[in-house]
Amino acid sequence: LGVGRVITHDELFATPCDVWISAAVGTTITAERARLMKARILAELGNICATIEADEVFREKGVVVLPDTMASGGGVNVSWYEMVQNRQWEQWTERVVLAKLQKHIKERFEYGWQYSQEKGLYLRDAVLDLAGKRVVDARRCTIC
Repeated sequence: LGVGRVITHDELFATPCDVWISAAVGTTITAERARLMKARILAELGNICATIEADEVFREKGVVVLPDTMASGGGVNVSWYEMVQNRQWEQWTERVVLAKLQKHIKERFEYGWQYSQEKGLYLRDAVLDLAGKRVVDARRCTIC
């Protein structure tokens, strides 16, 4: 077995990397930790991984943040696929499920990214804006 060394939380957060994946524990990334981080991309695979103040630091530093609403939706999609299969008395192969999931996630990311670029919005703001528009559109449909 190899020998490691104990590091502090600050040392961990200051470790240079291309992509930082935060999952499971909300608001773990505070403004102080965000200032230490050297990642170019933060993928939030849990709910609200970064505090509002940390998010502001990432904006200032130009870190691309894949917000939780965008980055952690795969499980929700697969649950939907299970429901569809059950209702239709079907059983899809893992390959079919993964192909559907990959297509959906890619389309959603590209749509959100393009919208953020066109509107000059931070990715989180763009994704939330699009989500709000979908809620409004859905509400309109139920009123009609």
